[in-house]
Amino acid sequence: MKRILVVDDDETVITVMEQILNRLSCQVIVAHNGLEGVEILKNHDNLDMILTDIRMPEMDGNDFARYIRNSRDFKDTPVVAITGYGDEAEADLFLSVLLKPFKVQELAGVIGSDI
Repeated sequence: MKRILVVDDDETVITVMEQILNRLSCQVIVAHNGLEGVEILKNHDNLDMILTDIRMPEMDGNDFARYIRNSRDFKDTPVVAITGYGDEAEADLFLSVLLKPFKVQELAGVIGSDI
């Protein structure tokens, strides 16, 4: 079972992501912004992937991805941006950028799971 951190400030998006990822047999951990994501990383050392929004309060998705890339423990963890503002994602920080609204098949492909 893949362990995936979902970072988004929109409760509706979080609920939908949890439902989709649970259907894809993933364990989901949730953070509501990048700073909360950083705190979660301090307590979870075995994440398989991180999915993050770009526009968020406190710490946006680009800054959060930059933190991950500069960390000793998570620098190789795949990070995917999920956003309605693809032009704002600093693509070199991410494995992939999925534009909202995305298809379930697109997400499944990115995380390497069958639908």
